[in-house]
Amino acid sequence: MSYKIKELTFRSKKATLNKVDLVVDDGQIVDIVIDNKEQMNFFKKVLLGKKKNNSGRFQIDDFDIINRAYTRKHVEFIKRDTWFQRTIPSKWILVLSLLFDQSFLRSAADKYIEKKYEYLSLVASKGEANDKRLRQNIDNLISKHINTKIREEQKALNSAISEQKKRNQEKFLAIPEQWPIQIRLLYKARENLEAEIRTATLMLMFQQNLWDNIYTLNELRDNCSCEYNAKHSSNKRLKKNWKKFAYKQTYYAVNKQLRVISTKIADLRISIFSKKRKLNQFDHQIWFEFKKYFKSLLALEEYKSKKRFTWTEQDEMRKYFLDWRNANENSLNEIEKNQRELFIDPIRQTTQALGGEINFLIHQYHERVLSDELEYLEKHRFAMQKKQKKKEIKSVFKQAVEQMSTSVDKYNIKFEWFVKSSVKYLSLNIVYLKILKAINLKKKNIIFSNITKHLSEKELLQLLETIKRIQENHPFMTFIF
Repeated sequence: MSYKIKELTFRSKKATLNKVDLVVDDGQIVDIVIDNKEQMNFFKKVLLGKKKNNSGRFQIDDFDIINRAYTRKHVEFIKRDTWFQRTIPSKWILVLSLLFDQSFLRSAADKYIEKKYEYLSLVASKGEANDKRLRQNIDNLISKHINTKIREEQKALNSAISEQKKRNQEKFLAIPEQWPIQIRLLYKARENLEAEIRTATLMLMFQQNLWDNIYTLNELRDNCSCEYNAKHSSNKRLKKNWKKFAYKQTYYAVNKQLRVISTKIADLRISIFSKKRKLNQFDHQIWFEFKKYFKSLLALEEYKSKKRFTWTEQDEMRKYFLDWRNANENSLNEIEKNQRELFIDPIRQTTQALGGEINFLIHQYHERVLSDELEYLEKHRFAMQKKQKKKEIKSVFKQAVEQMSTSVDKYNIKFEWFVKSSVKYLSLNIVYLKILKAINLKKKNIIFSNITKHLSEKELLQLLETIKRIQENHPFMTFIF
């Protein structure tokens, strides 16, 4: 549900609308007509979360705590540009909006790291085919190990959080009916969010533990004595070529994975911080709703002799919710204990076993060096491979530019000249630009303000066709005119 407004009244004494009701489902295209200009402006401010509500319910994307900060992140309000906004090149607007998309940023950064370290590893092999194969095998082993462990951990956490949310739904359905629907829904959302924070924290612990153990794979040189023996050998040929016995083939494979894990750790920290802020909002809103409910009870005949409820009386009335929270805390503690025992603590043993496999492969390579069975790539072929690998390294910014071009083609938007230039006078192009920016920023709700009156009938039909094309790829996007 994109917008759900039910019997909403406002604190402002200057409200031009006494009550607002609106339901807009995901993926709908809605045209709202209010003849009175002042009422229409007030209604737009309501949609943008600028008006404080007195009673009723206001949800955007099934979230109840609506304010200007929330709508800025989830609603794109499209109106005519100011003169200053028109001076900003369109290409920069689209590319920079992509750089605020965390999923794109993470994917692009991982791709850049992967290609960069593959190139550096190829260069370090110096055209030696055996060394190149060894590095690839080590990289594959480490990648497989990490992917398997993360998949197992993620599957277990998904199962745990699914069970937790199922229990929360059962608790929600069992809440006594005298409690207002706002409190019931907010409390369920609060407990689900608490479970998400705890599972995200467990994944953070897992990733940090994984980073520490993968790092040790660069420190296994003492497990292979070939380098030391070659350095101190009486055989002049061996002594001269001791560097071929150095434990160096793990360096780029390990550091590539450490960089990737580091980005995941950073993302998890940001996500946990954001969710904790949202949890605080829930707690404040829930307490506000409780106070409203207790105040309404004091107006009843049986409580008329009371001025206020004591803290003990309030806790007694809220006993169901407090017991729910305590039960969830115990359940989450049990999940954490199981995760530590089954997935986090065993990482050390499995990584040590992986180190043994890597050691074996490196020792096999040293045996080939001793028997002088090394193969070398032709210089021309090796140079071509390096050139190709280097070409595959694309910065995050370059990937953003390519992604932008792909999006324009996918939605059949014909304004390539407009994106390349800084000219922004055509109204339809301005609308397209802002819709693409909203998609890049993962906004599902788009509100148009006085845009259509600046479009010709042909341009309006083109806009509607483009919106339908966009909804084929983003079926939950909602457009309000």
